[in-house]
Amino acid sequence: MTARDDLKILLVKEHITLTELAAMATSAFNKKYTVQSLSQKLVRGTMPYDELERLVRLLGYKINFEKKKKKINKQLPANQEMYQYVLV
Repeated sequence: MTARDDLKILLVKEHITLTELAAMATSAFNKKYTVQSLSQKLVRGTMPYDELERLVRLLGYKINFEKKKKKINKQLPANQEMYQYVLV
């Protein structure tokens, strides 16, 4: 799942459009956000993590990293661990 997918899910859950999110972000962060700029960053996959985190927090959520359980039949090298993030 991409940041775009995750943010779209949150917008649907909160009954908020991308237009409304752009207006909320502009007001909250004193920086001009447009639907086009948010949409392009999400489509291209170029939205910085800190910006995504601010938008998610604006919707009342936070990003949480959880360690995945290792699969029994597949061992990772000692220096690698598997992580995923969960929006909570």
